[in-house]
Amino acid sequence: MASLAEYFAQHRYQGVYDLGDRVFGHWNKIPFVGTVGNDSVVNELEGPRITVHLDLPLKFEDVLYTMLIVKHKQVSRLRELDDDGAPIGKANSRNKKIK
Repeated sequence: MASLAEYFAQHRYQGVYDLGDRVFGHWNKIPFVGTVGNDSVVNELEGPRITVHLDLPLKFEDVLYTMLIVKHKQVSRLRELDDDGAPIGKANSRNKKIK
């Protein structure tokens, strides 16, 4: 028989997002960007959920929110913003006057 540690390692919820992952989504039709604080399951009826710490607070119905609890379908992972291999473009093409 396996130990309890081995049993729970095999049967516990494996999160999709890790702590600190950057995400983007919409909550009540308001776009937000934030950092994942937790990806867990509280109970089987509700299913998995993500705690997101917002970059900027949201105001909804006269209440300010700095943290949201959302479902996986409400968020998507942000791409890296500083790609070293991405071409920047030529300086003269940005400075050309449009005729």
